[in-house]
Amino acid sequence: MVTPPDIQTLRDQMAAFDVARDALSIGQWGGGYSYMNASHRQMFGFTHDEDISGATWRDCFGPAMTPPQEAQIMHAVMTTGAWRGEMRARRRSGEVFDVEVSVSGVGEDGFVSIVHEISARKDVDVQRGRQRGLIEKAHRRDAIAQVVQKVRHDFGNVIAVVSGTAQLMETAVAGNEPLTQGVARIGLAMDAAMEILDDLSQFDRPKAVRSWCDLHSLITQGVDLIETYRLAQIEVEVHAPQTPQVICVDQRDFLQVFHHLMLNACEAATQDVTRVTVSHCAPHVAALRGQAYVGDGDDGVTRAWFEIKDTGHGIAPDVLARLRTPHVSTKAEKAGFGLSIVSEILCANRGVLFIESGEGTTITVGWPVDEGDVFSDMAAFDVLAQDRPLAGATILVVSDLPLVADLLMQMIDAAGGVAMASRSVDVACEMVRDEPDMWSGVVVDMQAPELSSVAIATAAASCVRPIPTLLLRDTAAELADIAPMFAACVDKPITPDALTKAIAAALMSRA
Repeated sequence: MVTPPDIQTLRDQMAAFDVARDALSIGQWGGGYSYMNASHRQMFGFTHDEDISGATWRDCFGPAMTPPQEAQIMHAVMTTGAWRGEMRARRRSGEVFDVEVSVSGVGEDGFVSIVHEISARKDVDVQRGRQRGLIEKAHRRDAIAQVVQKVRHDFGNVIAVVSGTAQLMETAVAGNEPLTQGVARIGLAMDAAMEILDDLSQFDRPKAVRSWCDLHSLITQGVDLIETYRLAQIEVEVHAPQTPQVICVDQRDFLQVFHHLMLNACEAATQDVTRVTVSHCAPHVAALRGQAYVGDGDDGVTRAWFEIKDTGHGIAPDVLARLRTPHVSTKAEKAGFGLSIVSEILCANRGVLFIESGEGTTITVGWPVDEGDVFSDMAAFDVLAQDRPLAGATILVVSDLPLVADLLMQMIDAAGGVAMASRSVDVACEMVRDEPDMWSGVVVDMQAPELSSVAIATAAASCVRPIPTLLLRDTAAELADIAPMFAACVDKPITPDALTKAIAAALMSRA
């Protein structure tokens, strides 16, 4: 017989299930559900008071699950008692989404399932993979550029010798028609060869596109771009400064430098000591590093500093002296272009790099803070900033209208930013909470903004560094009571210029 305290305990447990963030359900394989908590109902589109006895497992997972996958899951539950993995589910609206599911058997034909939506994580993984691919592509391009430059230099010397010799021979063979024609052909061939070498100039590095970025956000983004399997083997610590450090930087250049230096640090770690520390460095500390390995640390340029320290075996002095030379590497299987490319990028940006190596290696990098330290022509920077005012910014667009979301993303992309979209308020809030350093700002346009937009703005404001949220509204008088929660309210119809200016102003206020 169940005693009153036991009944109260059961009620408490059911109440806990109902408010759980993950979707919980109980059902029968051959029948319907007997229980769904509020999160499960919301995730799959069931109302809070809807009768679920007629709904089955296949209603939630069947349309997006192949028969072999279903058979595999049921077999695992029947034989081992549980199954866990990632799969696709479908809401009653027809939307298919990614979930992580844990299923346990209950009795002969029952099950308990816990479902966690991972669409946000998948989207972030796709974005990281895309950025990682761009960085790796830039590495390959710069390695090719260095090879091409060497080819142009070496073959240019050979061609110059042959051309010069042919010119000297012209006088010696004057009057001998066959030899004169032969020398002329040599000259034409050398001219054609020089044209081919000149065509190789297309492999030069593209011009930098600089924008204002927070140094710590760039570092966090750079760590995220390191492959997961590397981070699983290395203990990485990132120490953030108390105040933001805004620098004028080509995001691609910075991430390429940081990515290479981080990979070197991770690969240098020994089996016994596996720690890489990334931290900001005060200018007076950087001044104690001695002679700069790359650049000039005493040129009067104001720089923001960070260091990457590993606990590996260090770099031998003879190798350290030659690291900037192409084909020199601390790893036998590597091509050895890395640090020479880093040196080239830093020199192009007036950056500085120090290396200290003994028991472990410390790399200290200084990046110019002010655009005036990089650009001698401020007018050129102004034009560049006008053309790509959102360069370096990653914006989350939240809209339940796909066409509107696509239009907003196109506007942001055209202004130089990177945009990602979410139709779900819950997913958007999760993306903001889980990856706060990834987002420069959030743009919201929902059909029921009183609740949904406020939820997103609240999530963005609760981050350690609050993320500015912009609200799109029909008129200036609309939603006046919640307007103070947003960095800006932009009235419709939205124009690219108005949206870009509002986002840029919000980002500057955050910086």
